[in-house]
Amino acid sequence: MLFSFAILSSCDSDKRVLIEGVTFVELNVRASPDVSSDNVVDELDPGDIVKIVQFKEGYDREGISWCQIRLNFPERYDGKELKYAWVAYKVKGLPFVVSEATWNKIQRMYEMEYEKEVNEILTGAKTWVTQAIYDYVYNDYMRDIGYEFELRGPKSESNDPRDQYEVESPSHSVDFTSENTYKQYCRSRITTASIDREETALYAVIFNQSPRNIHFFRQDDNNKRGSFVKEFNFSNSLSSNIKSIDRKTSKSKVYVEDYYGYKTRLELSYDAMRIRPQKGRERYIIYNNSGYTNENFSGTYLTLVKEY
Repeated sequence: MLFSFAILSSCDSDKRVLIEGVTFVELNVRASPDVSSDNVVDELDPGDIVKIVQFKEGYDREGISWCQIRLNFPERYDGKELKYAWVAYKVKGLPFVVSEATWNKIQRMYEMEYEKEVNEILTGAKTWVTQAIYDYVYNDYMRDIGYEFELRGPKSESNDPRDQYEVESPSHSVDFTSENTYKQYCRSRITTASIDREETALYAVIFNQSPRNIHFFRQDDNNKRGSFVKEFNFSNSLSSNIKSIDRKTSKSKVYVEDYYGYKTRLELSYDAMRIRPQKGRERYIIYNNSGYTNENFSGTYLTLVKEY
C-alpha cells in the first residue's frame, strides 16, 4: 500500500521550475494558450513573480509566445482543478515577462525602489511605452524571459555579493507618480502620421534629468516594440521645470491669451498638451502649428502659449 501511495505521489509531483520571471504589466492567466476563448483563471499585476515550468515552442497566429506557470493556488476551470496555467510572455518582439534584474532596473527607471505602489505608467499606458523608455535610458535592450532562459539556462546559485539594487542606473528617470498625482506622460496625436490611427499615436514623457524637455516615443507596427522619436526643449520658454503633462484632444475647447492678454479659443489641427510648471499657477499649451508632418516630426513646429 505504501509503495502504491509513493507511485501516486510521484505521478502527481510538481513540474520542475525552469526559471522565474517578473511581469511588468497586467496580464491574464489562462487555462490554455488561447486568447480567443473565455479561459481566464487569474490576473497578474506589475511586479508579480511567475514560476515557469514550460515554454511553448514558436508563437501563435497572433504573434504571441506562451509559457506555462505554476499557480500559487489551484484554480477551478471547466470542472477541473488546475495547478498550472498559461501566460503570454511576449508578442512578437515586445516583452511582457522579464528577469528579476530587468525588473529591478525598471524600478530604478520609475523611481519605485522604495514605493509600495507601481508607477502609473506601468498601469496607465501601453506596454511598449515602458519598453521604449527602458531601451532609451539603459545601454542594453529589454529582453523577454524566454530570451533570458535560452541565454543563461535555469537560474543557478550565485555567490555574487552585490545587493539586488546594485544594478546599472538609468541615464534618465521618471518621477514616481500614482494615479492620484501629476502625470509624467500623455498620449497624443500631434502629427499627420498619428492623427487618424490610434496605434500610431505618440507618447510624450517627462524625464527628471531634462525637466524642461519632452521626449516622444512611438510603437513600430511590425515588431510591436517602441522607440524614441524626438526630443523638444522648452528651456527658453519656461521659467521652471515641467511638473506634469496632460493631453487635450483636437476637438476640445482650449483657450489661450492673445497678444493683448485677452481670451481667445485656440484652433487645433492636432491634439495639444497642457503642461504644469513646478513654480507658479500658470498653465501652458503646447501644440503643433504646422501643416503636413510625418512620423519623425519633420516639419513640426511645436508652439508654447499660456493657457487662459
